[in-house]
Amino acid sequence: MAPGTRTPKGVYRVAGPARHPAVLPEWLRRELRRTGHVLDGQTPAASAEPPAPVPGRRRTASAPQVIDPLIARVAECAAAPEGTGFSEKLNRAAYTAGGLVAAGYLDHAAIRDRLVRVACYARPWQQSRNEKIVDDALAVGTVRPLHLKGRT
Repeated sequence: MAPGTRTPKGVYRVAGPARHPAVLPEWLRRELRRTGHVLDGQTPAASAEPPAPVPGRRRTASAPQVIDPLIARVAECAAAPEGTGFSEKLNRAAYTAGGLVAAGYLDHAAIRDRLVRVACYARPWQQSRNEKIVDDALAVGTVRPLHLKGRT
């Protein structure tokens, strides 16, 4: 378990002064390379906390153009109780949002709140499942920053 992991009993938090992970075993490094999770020369991200926005970094208006249509597709799932691909749409929106957070375009807390609210609008009877999908996809998305330079 890592800080930020959510369980039925609560959220794991960082304890003690250690802030650096243990050295990655070579067998795991090879397996991550083999499965395409780590490119040669890269080390996997170990931080459970989303990166802090860089002061003075220009935030582009393109981030809303990327995330808003994905969130709208999640909201459209409210029209039917099933068969709309809700989980996949919510996962895609949260993963993309995580990449935008990692690149400094969006605020983690604000986008998490927005995603959870729209998910609860579309599927109010599954609040905890909605939060789990959002939290998991945001966490995975933050490992791969989504830079919008050159995108329209």
